[in-house]
Amino acid sequence: MLKVLVSNIKDKAHGEWLSLPSDTGEKLAVFEKLTPHGEFGTTVAICITDVQSSIPNLKRYIHEHDSLEQLDILGSKIEKMSDRDAAIFSAVRLSRGERQG
Repeated sequence: MLKVLVSNIKDKAHGEWLSLPSDTGEKLAVFEKLTPHGEFGTTVAICITDVQSSIPNLKRYIHEHDSLEQLDILGSKIEKMSDRDAAIFSAVRLSRGERQG
């Protein structure tokens, strides 16, 4: 499971949760809610302000401006992982993170 809290960069205090992977309609629904006054067609700069995942420690590797497209791919891979694979992935991520800083 991978969920990200997507916020308008001008109003990070409010956001919408998006479960990944998601389809275009789900993303558009979130973007509409983040558009000022519901003005569809307005360009909205977004950022990721929180993360929930079934992979322990994954949150520390996902950053504010990461690509939703790439996170969608990651969400798809996480969905297919067994509990054992998820535990191994988490341990590898933690190990690499500790070595880097």
